[in-house]
Formats: sequence, structure tokens, C-alpha cells
Amino acid sequence: MLEMLSCREGVYGGWKTAIEYLPKIGVRGIELDDYPPDELMRAAAACRARGIDPMTIAGGVDTDSPDSVARVKDRCKAASDAGIRCYFLSANGKDRPAAMRTLAALGDHAASFGVTLSLETHPPFCANAAEMLRTIAEIDHPNVRINFDTANVLFYNHGLNSADELAKVVHNVASLHMKDTTGGYHSFDFPVLGE
Repeated sequence: MLEMLSCREGVYGGWKTAIEYLPKIGVRGIELDDYPPDELMRAAAACRARGIDPMTIAGGVDTDSPDSVARVKDRCKAASDAGIRCYFLSANGKDRPAAMRTLAALGDHAASFGVTLSLETHPPFCANAAEMLRTIAEIDHPNVRINFDTANVLFYNHGLNSADELAKVVHNVASLHMKDTTGGYHSFDFPVLGE
């Protein structure tokens, strides 16, 4: 069930521009970058002052890097302090078993702040439904879910259909990036939605 439509700030070159245009197109939610805590609080407050609800923060984690993991922990608290409950993460790491343990531990940390981590449709852990299901099963944490990206399924795979893949994982999806594509494998052609 669609709860709220939001837009990534990067579509408009940053949140300051986005909050000028989003109300004009009827969008009342925004996905902010995972800024340092003070900056995130300022951005969230400015968005809310314009009637835009910060729904998600967006970032990444290299599970092999203690600094990257520490940054995500810091941003979980910042998100919670800013009233944001979903943290979109593009996750990577070379040691899969260690990565799954790290992501589960991050799930514990996120849960302590009322935040859900939403793993992006990217390799090495979530490029398609089969990988998403494997990853979610291995992490086995209610606060680690999927961010399903309709175009990335086609970008990273041959012969898959986004709707079919979504149907397989929908019960694990915390957020969705709806993005258009010409459908080519490794094609960076992501046109304006609907064109």
C-alpha cells in the first residue's frame, strides 16, 4: 500500500531547490541525503516549514569499513532526532558472512532509534529478488528491509521484469524508488518518469 509519495532531493540538485518545486507538483515528501546531524536537522526543519515531510535519508555503507559503519550508526540517531524513520542504504562489502552480521547489528542499532534500514537494489546483496530474499533471510532482522528500485532491477540483470521481481519481495519492501528506464542492461538511460 502506498503511504506517501516523496522525491529524492538530488532530482532537483538539493533540498533547497526541491522544496521550492515539490509543492507545485503535489509531492509532500522528500528523501534527504544522510547529512551530518546538525545539517540534517536544519534541512528537515526547513522542509517541514514548507509543508514537505522528510520521509527518508539516503546514504551508503561499506560493511568492510569501520568508519563507514560508524557513520551509519551516527546517522541513525540523526534521522531519529529529525523525525525520520527510514534510512535508504546502498550496501556493499567483500566478505558476505561478515557483511550480513554487520547489517544485522546495524539493524539492532537502527531499531533502538525507531529507524528501519532499507537496502538499495544494487549488487552485491540486492540486485534482484533472489538476492534480496537471500540477504533478508541471512540478516533476519525486522529493521533491515528492501528499497526496491524499479529501474535498477533491469540495469543490473538480463531478462527480468520489475513487476515480477517486486511481487516476489513485496512483503520485505520498506521503500520504493520509482524510476524510468529504457530497460537496457547497464544502460544509464533513465529518462524523466513517463517520457
